[in-house]
Amino acid sequence: MELSVKPLADHDPGRGLTVVSRQTLAELGLDSGDFFLVRGSDGNRAVTQVMPSDDIDDGIIRTNDLVRRTAGVAVGEPVTVEPVEVSPADSVTVALPKGFDDGTDFDLSLREELISRAVVVGQVVPVTLRSRTVDDPARRTVPVRITAASPGDIVLVRDWTRISVAPQPAEELSAAVDSIGGSAGVTFADIGGLDEEITQIRETVELPLCSPDAFDRLGVEPTNGVLLYGPPGTGKRLIVQAISNEADIHVETVSGPAIVSANRSETADRLRNRFENAAANEPAVVFIDELHAIAGTRDDTEDSTDGVGPLVSLMDDFEADNRLVVIGTTTQPETLDPALRRSGRFDTEIEIGVPDRDGREEILRI
Repeated sequence: MELSVKPLADHDPGRGLTVVSRQTLAELGLDSGDFFLVRGSDGNRAVTQVMPSDDIDDGIIRTNDLVRRTAGVAVGEPVTVEPVEVSPADSVTVALPKGFDDGTDFDLSLREELISRAVVVGQVVPVTLRSRTVDDPARRTVPVRITAASPGDIVLVRDWTRISVAPQPAEELSAAVDSIGGSAGVTFADIGGLDEEITQIRETVELPLCSPDAFDRLGVEPTNGVLLYGPPGTGKRLIVQAISNEADIHVETVSGPAIVSANRSETADRLRNRFENAAANEPAVVFIDELHAIAGTRDDTEDSTDGVGPLVSLMDDFEADNRLVVIGTTTQPETLDPALRRSGRFDTEIEIGVPDRDGREEILRI
């Protein structure tokens, strides 16, 4: 059966479960608490436990970000689901993120976290590890990758299952350590009160970057620059992080205050290096945080250190590249140089404002 992927809602029963309609569950011949296999278009697989919900349409599956990443799908894309038989596991081998392979004794908490979970080889699952040493009682939530299992590649971990740690760490997971609920792994489901703004940004940024051929066929010119403006703390940076995580888009981050140098040529060199690195990792976003720090109204004096001129030049140079988008954030849009707020540069402006009552409730629920 083919279903369309959506993120979990804040009222869904836990991040470790997947939700479908009761009709879909019946058509699959499953009961609440059974397992099914989620397969992306590239053949990547994930196993997840399924629960029914009365507020979800037929043809929709709501699941968490780790299942989506393991299956290689983004929100809105189709997946194929099928019932799956899971065998009790005799043994399971997991790879920990780099930095957790230093001999610290996590074995007991790792076993407790994996018991009763169905997994498929290659899947990434979140576990909360705690040290057994007296000096370091800390708990850390980390993603681990299932690298081997027996008797098959789809198994259910039981209390007698042998759990072992792979000798080589999963280095690709290191950046996601503590990402569950943290900024490094934020998804659209983790952002409250900004549904309309997120929809607009995804249409403006994610769609043209991930489906450039569609824009070419339609003869539509995608946006080259997007300006997100609004008070501090309303979620501008989180939205960019969610785009990167959900759509697997490279983000080259530029801190406005940090990029400015003592002279204009050095500022220009730093900016060009960031643009060239983004272009080498397309599809990509050049994310300029606190844009007003480098792009305020220009001072034409000889010793001016502003970055307006270099930034205008770079955006014009890369304008024809429809696999690169520049996103700037600012709390002071009125101070930006007018040269940047024109067609071909930051020609789309989206306000990320203070959430209303319903938005605040959604944030608190998340």
